[in-house]
Amino acid sequence: MNLYKITFIIFYSILTFSSCGTNDSSNYFWDEISVSRKFRPVSFVFSSTEIGTCYNYGQDNLEKVLKSQVQNIDGKAVNGMMLFPSVTDPLYNPISEELKFLYDENGNQTFKSFPSFVNDMNFFAFDSVSWYQSIENDLSKTPIISLGQKSALKDDQQTIYIKGIYNKKTSSSHSIALYLFRKSKGANQKTPAGTTVYKIHKNVIYSAVTESYGQILSSKNKSEEFHAKFQFDLNNVPSSQINYLVIIYKLNDGKPVEVINSITF
Repeated sequence: MNLYKITFIIFYSILTFSSCGTNDSSNYFWDEISVSRKFRPVSFVFSSTEIGTCYNYGQDNLEKVLKSQVQNIDGKAVNGMMLFPSVTDPLYNPISEELKFLYDENGNQTFKSFPSFVNDMNFFAFDSVSWYQSIENDLSKTPIISLGQKSALKDDQQTIYIKGIYNKKTSSSHSIALYLFRKSKGANQKTPAGTTVYKIHKNVIYSAVTESYGQILSSKNKSEEFHAKFQFDLNNVPSSQINYLVIIYKLNDGKPVEVINSITF
């Protein structure tokens, strides 16, 4: 679901730029964007402010990962997010609900545990130990696509440029998704004792610039690039409260099944 009025442009080859007059269509502009050669896992925690087990087991587990408090996991290399998919939750947003449907078979109650842990689009339900192991394994991956970014803010309009370099030929269906998340967001949280306390939740996904599963990218050979440009309004949300998550998904039947790479900024 696209919650922002945006301009989305993908330039399919570097040759396209030489015929364009704007600065961000020049080879020089895109050459100046450096890319990281590291793979960065994407870890989701589906949580609820209305369920007591999430008080100590949802946000806290994610923070252990991001603060490198789990053995053999460098938290700085992990892109970890909180998602609140229940429509009655004060932190609810449609993006989280649509991503939950990947594991919920479109709402037929197969998704039963809160919190639930996901890494690299693999669902671990309440099993945080297997989730940790999946993250650790992912940190040794070599990315198929290396990513870099540049951004510019003018008044309330944000412009984001994403550059990807293919490290091997990629013919499988894949997409680019751009999500917005709050660095921190407060809300009342139910405790295991049934009481309610005010709790700060971090890295809360709240919207997307693309469709939930991203915009399709074309197949590329090794060393070729894709360039993407996004423009959208922040709707008066202070830019200091917002960060961005970009995910390159591998798709099967139009749905994400694997993370090819990701970047946050």
